Amino acid sequence: MKTPFVLLCTGGIGSGKSVVVRLFRELGVPSYDCDHAAKELYDRDPLLRADMVRLCGEGILDAGGRIDRAALSARIFSDPSLLSAIEALVHPAVIRDFDEWKTRQQCALVVIESAILLEKPLFAGVMDGTVAVTAVITADTAAMVMATATPTTTITAT
Repeated sequence: MKTPFVLLCTGGIGSGKSVVVRLFRELGVPSYDCDHAAKELYDRDPLLRADMVRLCGEGILDAGGRIDRAALSARIFSDPSLLSAIEALVHPAVIRDFDEWKTRQQCALVVIESAILLEKPLFAGVMDGTVAVTAVITADTAAMVMATATPTTTITAT
């Protein structure tokens, strides 16, 4: 089977990307979530983990030797320039993982979900088409989201 057509589903926070991707999944189209994959790769990819420790120091590891996301966030907040260096490590790892995942799919179409893929030149050529999801956010909706959002809040558009 030839390589599947890659459709990027992108949009801002709370725009409904995940809803659109879920609809594709319900139609049998495999999907790849870049944010979820990046978080998993911290634990699954030993090369990425080693590079992250080289860049940020052993202090970002928890007792089990995994990346401690709170410690990593603290390092980024204390040195905002570190974010671009971390992205330079994480983004290529996500591309490699996506390419491996894509080769295992036995279908004509796959969806990749990412809010930032179009903004990053490194990802040029990853997708064959794009769906941009937008949502009108009213002042009331924005106030409600800000009042109830926590670092682990998931916002789902309906």
